[in-house]
Amino acid sequence: MSEEVVVEVQGPLVFRIIHDKELGYLYANIPIDKRVSTSALREIITITHDPWRYLDGKGLVLDLSAWTNEGDIDVQAISRALEAKYKEILDSVKKIVDEAGKAAPAKKRRRKKGRRKGKRARRKRRGRKSKK
Repeated sequence: MSEEVVVEVQGPLVFRIIHDKELGYLYANIPIDKRVSTSALREIITITHDPWRYLDGKGLVLDLSAWTNEGDIDVQAISRALEAKYKEILDSVKKIVDEAGKAAPAKKRRRKKGRRKGKRARRKRRGRKSKK
């Protein structure tokens, strides 16, 4: 593919705007190694006011193609606006991702089920109760 990195902002996390000229696809990417929980993703969406998605192997992805297709806005104008915005917000996104990793709840232990009684044993017991 002919992917071109239009903007790259280095900070606590890396923020990239990538343009695929073949497909005409424009998206922003924040590569994250670990999985992001849905609650952390929801928090990131509320802070940034952008509809981020999490993709395995890619990290956080924001589709910007609709913006370029909607009007006469060019790729450079979008990238300048988002670069300025995410220079400030990248620190808080990093905090959310780190806190989500630390606050992952411990897995609940499954309670062992006892051996189930056969049908016959259950019938006998039921019969005794009703004869009182």
